[in-house]
Amino acid sequence: MQREYLDPAHLVFGLVYDIKGSDAASSFQFYLTDSISNFVRGALYFDLVPNNDSLSPVIDFLKVDLEHMISTFRWKK
Repeated sequence: MQREYLDPAHLVFGLVYDIKGSDAASSFQFYLTDSISNFVRGALYFDLVPNNDSLSPVIDFLKVDLEHMISTFRWKK
């Protein structure tokens, strides 16, 4: 699932991807940009064979933190 992120007041725009499937290498990815000169990309990976069925409690817990990070993201001048 893909969601658009918009924060025009702070010039932060991007997309957030929730990737479903028990064998997905990364279940959460995002990118943010100011549409001019700044860009940041992030992804959630684990250093083990993916089995997102058993990892889902950890993934859900980390998604809350990642969503907070995205919603409070600001560019430095």
